[in-house]
Amino acid sequence: MKKVILGMAILGVFLFLGYQYFGKSSKKIYKSPDGKYTLEVSSGKSGNMPGDGGGSTAVAEIVLKSADGNIIGESKNNPDCAIFLDSVEVIWDIENDLVFYGKAKSIHLKTGKVEC
Repeated sequence: MKKVILGMAILGVFLFLGYQYFGKSSKKIYKSPDGKYTLEVSSGKSGNMPGDGGGSTAVAEIVLKSADGNIIGESKNNPDCAIFLDSVEVIWDIENDLVFYGKAKSIHLKTGKVEC
């Protein structure tokens, strides 16, 4: 009986750890230096992109929001500007009304236009 209880406890621990690692949505939130915007980066669908050597990995979903939570722009509005989740690098350029989420990939803070 003790072995069964111990086995169930160990199984419970592994299930809990598996859920913590694989089950949760991985969303990162970046706030602009002036506090007027947030950039949400989450895992989108897995897929292949040109030049990736045939590999498959998670594509990032990028959403730019105003301080009150209204969506200004989304990376999915320009599929040519897709980026892998592990390649995201956020740089705020407030003076030019841009937020960069990867090399030469940006969202305009006022218009929401996604460019790459």
